[in-house]
Amino acid sequence: MKYMKTYLVAIAMFIGAIGFAQNGTITGKVTSSDLPLEAVSIQLENKTIKKWTTTDRNGQYTLSLPAGEYRLKVQSLGYIPHNDKITIVADQTIQLPINLKEDVLGIDEVVITATKTKENRKEAPVLVSVTGTKELATAKAHTLVEGLVFQPGLRTEVNCQNCGTTQVRINGLDGPYSQILIDGRPIFGSLNGVYGLDQIPANMIERIEVIRGGGSALFGSNAIAGTINVITKNPIKNEAQAGVVSSLIAGKAADVVSSLNGSLISDNYTRGISFHALHRARQSYDANGDDFTEITRLRNLNVGAKLFNDFTDRHKLTGEVNMSNENRRGGNKLDEPEHLADIAESIRTQMVGGTANYEYFSPAYNHKFTAYASGERTRADNYYGGLEGNDIEASTGNYGLTKEHIWAFGGQHTAYVPIAKGNLQWTSGVEYQHDKISEKRVNPLILAVNQKSNIFGAFTQADWRISPKVKVLGGLRLDNVTSDILKSSITVLNPRASVLYNIDENFIARASYGRGFRAPFFYSEDVHSELPSGEVRRVKLSDDLKKETSDSFTASFEYNHTHEAHQFVAMIEGFYTALHDRFDYRDIGEENGLKVKEKFNTDGAIVKGLNIELKYSPNKQFIFQLATTIQSAKYNSTQNPEDNIFTDELLKTPNVYGNLLATYKPRPNWDINLVTVYTGSMKVAHLAGYIAENRLETTKGLVDIGLNTSYQINASNFFPLEVSCGVKNLFNQYQNDFDKGAKRDADYIYGPALPRTVFVGLKVKM
Repeated sequence: MKYMKTYLVAIAMFIGAIGFAQNGTITGKVTSSDLPLEAVSIQLENKTIKKWTTTDRNGQYTLSLPAGEYRLKVQSLGYIPHNDKITIVADQTIQLPINLKEDVLGIDEVVITATKTKENRKEAPVLVSVTGTKELATAKAHTLVEGLVFQPGLRTEVNCQNCGTTQVRINGLDGPYSQILIDGRPIFGSLNGVYGLDQIPANMIERIEVIRGGGSALFGSNAIAGTINVITKNPIKNEAQAGVVSSLIAGKAADVVSSLNGSLISDNYTRGISFHALHRARQSYDANGDDFTEITRLRNLNVGAKLFNDFTDRHKLTGEVNMSNENRRGGNKLDEPEHLADIAESIRTQMVGGTANYEYFSPAYNHKFTAYASGERTRADNYYGGLEGNDIEASTGNYGLTKEHIWAFGGQHTAYVPIAKGNLQWTSGVEYQHDKISEKRVNPLILAVNQKSNIFGAFTQADWRISPKVKVLGGLRLDNVTSDILKSSITVLNPRASVLYNIDENFIARASYGRGFRAPFFYSEDVHSELPSGEVRRVKLSDDLKKETSDSFTASFEYNHTHEAHQFVAMIEGFYTALHDRFDYRDIGEENGLKVKEKFNTDGAIVKGLNIELKYSPNKQFIFQLATTIQSAKYNSTQNPEDNIFTDELLKTPNVYGNLLATYKPRPNWDINLVTVYTGSMKVAHLAGYIAENRLETTKGLVDIGLNTSYQINASNFFPLEVSCGVKNLFNQYQNDFDKGAKRDADYIYGPALPRTVFVGLKVKM
């Protein structure tokens, strides 16, 4: 037996030696415009093996693997991927230099939101729109909310003069109908869903991926209108930059934003860390001279870091942490204690959150396992109300403290299976999320939300390339929702189906269906909506309240063309979303002298329309992007959202809206940008207080045109400097009919977020 073992070991060593001797090598340099490219992904694969490496700081790469035929994939963010077929010959070294062309319009971007796995955007069966760092820089965006508008079907709005809450609408539906993810993880709780869009700095964002239409089969509750996935910056090379932008709002209020970014990476690209910081100090702005704010006073500090460690080419650990501290104050008498103001909204928010992600590939790279855990803790010291009509004791009762703890963990498995002439990508996973909101108020009669919820979800999805022209996707998710405020648990089964058809090399057709749902919880949106003017109310859940559901259909045609430096994209997407058992509120009388509203199910609504997008770049000097939405958003029957306001149209939902971005680069280091956002006419509720009675207003269309320029100074004896300046809302198309005084309807606000605003900026790169 002993000799047999020795014999087998010898055979194994001999076979291993033969296998090693049969390896071949491919090496070369990756460049663009004759300049070396660092951190480019080089991948070789066939049906039995997959292996990859990364170019070094000189653009050089080397791969050694068994002889055979392979498919070569070369990818780098911002460049058109290079694909080829090569043959590795035993004991030979192949020299293969590669030149990548810049992907100005992002035609060949890699996205993850469509299927929860990395996939070329053109090959994804679900249409994904992307906003990258170029668009964020063009718009001079400081936060996430400022960068969301530059996609078809998306519109951002300010909801309150007192606190400056913002939300994003997808295809006309309110913010709570959209799921917001950070690196694919649902760590955005309901409390941060109100103010968090302003708390995610643009300098931590690599790109924003958006799927319009129902996505609950992959992402669970609230993914009815669509899914927004914020992809944070990865460390890919050693670099750092610091900048400051100083703005003047309407010639009156200063807004100063300071930022810092950087990353460090090891020589072998197996470990790295990136970091970011942003500080903002904004003065309040009073548009109509009544001493009450239209734009809140804001102080914000956000810091964070992201790191990774590749133990081997099959094991990777990624971690991320973010912290935010924000103080916002609106109303009047901002320098006095809140309870002495006529109306005040004050929120002092402290947030810390993080996530850890582990990835493992099988030896043949045909199986991928992912496990993650994330958590977020938020504390908000707040005040809603004022002295108007009250004594000081009653006014001091409006102070409160709200806490939210949210944590989640899950796992996912993806199998890559060759089938006949195509291939199948099968993804399955489980997720668990716990969310606890607790609130204490000085006055116990004021609305306070206290709830615990647990959501367990299991999903499976098959992404099958049937042929070179046809790709289909089918998915199913089961969610079980429990809460201490629900009488019984809720179990939901949501399907998803999509098909992609390549009409030809450049012309893509897609069609999708998805079912979505919203769980019947209290949300911080409920709290805020009932306290815009400091009025004390209670909100109750109806005894028979059930989940809200939706059916969403989309169909799109996309044309992509690239020739030399010329790029062109045209997209048209039709959408139809039907809401069932829609959540709404109604007055049900008084309790202990307090008005009570009830959250209940009413009939549904239908949102339908077209999204159109055009992108054009004839060369590196000029980029043009146009997006517009034409839609109808109506209830199934006439509604009475406020007393004596009857309408069958969803409020604050224009039938036409869109945006335009244009960049001209006279020189490689100089760009001139035109940024335009159009908000069409819409119906808005205007509540009594400053005015005598409730009424339904029809707003006029407003065009927000911005113009800015940036110039980079490259001095041989100093770090590169970038100077910038510009004007936002050049023609000052700002709302001109705000209410006045303490009895104003603070929610009567629409149109551009800023009046005419000038800015200058300075950035140093290292």
